[in-house]
Amino acid sequence: MNTRERDDRLSVHKDTKRGTWYVKIKYTDWTGEKKEITRRGLAKKKDALLFEQDFHRQKKVYLLFSSELYMIYTWRT
Repeated sequence: MNTRERDDRLSVHKDTKRGTWYVKIKYTDWTGEKKEITRRGLAKKKDALLFEQDFHRQKKVYLLFSSELYMIYTWRT
């Protein structure tokens, strides 16, 4: 696990007022800037957990793709 993954804060919460679930994700992007995403109004806890997993999976793919592009760029120059 690299430092970016350790910096990620993924959490699922129950909104007792509305009776729905929400996800609040704090993460560090590839530039080192801290960001936060909130997704509200999810009917089931399972939906919130799936959103959280999908976000994490997409972030890993993006990081892999970015590093591959960097390798291609440095190889050609």
